[in-house]
Amino acid sequence: MQGAQPSIPDSPFAPDLRAAGQWSLDEFKHALRTGERPNGREPLNPEFMPYSITMKMTDAELEALYAYLGSLIGA
Repeated sequence: MQGAQPSIPDSPFAPDLRAAGQWSLDEFKHALRTGERPNGREPLNPEFMPYSITMKMTDAELEALYAYLGSLIGA
């Protein structure tokens, strides 16, 4: 799924999901629980990436989300 400009004014460009597909499951879980990107770049913006919500997800929920996103991008 390629990134795109959302229809909501002043929203940041939606990233290409294929980038997250390069993360391991452990990196994905860490990012969604802490807001820290695996590559050490700037943290995820909590205004647009609700890791305050995803940080409360169980391992099973995050694993299901990872698998679902992987199915969308063909990972």
